[in-house]
This record gives sequence, structure tokens and C-alpha cells, in this order.
Amino acid sequence: MEFPKLFNDKFYQECLSFALQSKGISERYGSIVVKDGEILGGGWNRAIAHPAWTKKLERIIRQGYTNHAEVEALNDVLMNNFQDVEGADIYVAGYFSKTKQLFFQDAYTCVKCPPKVQEYGIRNIIIPTVDGWRERSIEEASKEAKDYKIGGTTQNRLESCQGNFDIEDFFKGQN
Repeated sequence: MEFPKLFNDKFYQECLSFALQSKGISERYGSIVVKDGEILGGGWNRAIAHPAWTKKLERIIRQGYTNHAEVEALNDVLMNNFQDVEGADIYVAGYFSKTKQLFFQDAYTCVKCPPKVQEYGIRNIIIPTVDGWRERSIEEASKEAKDYKIGGTTQNRLESCQGNFDIEDFFKGQN
């Protein structure tokens, strides 16, 4: 079996290492903020608050009860590294919890993240395809996500994934 070249890409490996920390019921994503080839921070999709919790996780950016990996990565940089993110890119990768299939997609599918990360000067959102990374400007990512939203359920995202690779293939396919 020939594995995608991304399996040996340090940014992809870092994104998946964050995704593996997620407790997402249906989808698990990890994300990193990269500027000038340097990883500034990272995060994974997770709950930030729940009405039953007495203590909330502190975040600069909130999207409701959960933050997506892209926003968590940006929070990590803003809260811990205190670095300028203007002009940086956000990489995101993940997998589906139940099937373990890796998220290789030709289009960006999240409508919530582009407006949030654009506020901080993020330049591009970069997603994995079986052929490598696909760079989307914030405007392009936002448009793709809005177009995708019509049927953007977890099942539709799973069915529209490229290739048939799962998280175990990732571990087997690294050199």
C-alpha cells in the first residue's frame, strides 16, 4: 500500500498529535499556527465550558461551549507564546472517531473558524489532501465552508473524504 507523503510531513504529524488528544465524539482535529516555517503553537477541538462545570478553561477566543482546533491553536499562541500571528497560517488535520478514517478533504468545511482567525491576521487555512497540503486564503476557506454547509454533517464529511486511510495507516506509513 502506498501511503500519502504527508505522513512524513512534520506539520501533519504535529496536527495529528494534537488531534489524538481530542475527546471529540464524532470528529477529532488538531491544528498548528505556523509563521515563517516555525510552529508557534497548537491545539485540538475541545470543550471550554459546560454549565455543570464550576471552573471554565480560560480562553481569549470563545466559540460557545467548544472551540475548534484552529481557534485552540490560536489561543495557545496568544496566551502562551505572546508572538505576533499577523501573516501566519493555520494547518488543520484530523480523523473521524468511530471509523478512524483520516480527514483528507479537497474543501475547507468549517464556517465558524475563518471569521475568528481572520480577526488576528491569519493569512491562510491549510488542509490535508491525499496529494499534500492545500492552501486556502481566509476568504476562499470561508466561501468553501459556506458552500459546503448545505450538507455539512459529519457523515457527509466522512463520505467526501479522499482516499481510504485511517489513523493506524498513519502510524504504519511513517518512515
